[in-house]
Amino acid sequence: MAGWPNSRARLLRRTRPSRSLLVLSLVMVASLALGGCAKRDAANYAHAACRHVETSLSVFARAQANSNAADATTERATALAELRTAMPLAALAASDSSEWQALAATLGESSRVPESTLVPSLTAQCGAALSGHT
Repeated sequence: MAGWPNSRARLLRRTRPSRSLLVLSLVMVASLALGGCAKRDAANYAHAACRHVETSLSVFARAQANSNAADATTERATALAELRTAMPLAALAASDSSEWQALAATLGESSRVPESTLVPSLTAQCGAALSGHT
């Protein structure tokens, strides 16, 4: 009978959840919760980037239709500046959610490719962000 209390204590230790299991469970729950926040942040960053893209595309279209060469050059520079402003926002969105990597990559091409070439891609990629569908 003297060994019985020790056996019972050992059995209780084995059946009680350990602290490490509890900590692991809390970490998993927290990471899932933060993952949801990151996706929401990504959509907000993408939306902000796409507002700049929308402005850029509008100014670029005006530049294409402008018959005054000096004004058209200024408008194209303004449009490019808007794209450059969108780049870090798109990069933040892409770092939070891979669904925005294409937008970040397309904006990254703005230093190498004419904006006229990027218009269809940017229009399509920002369509979802600006309409609220991600």
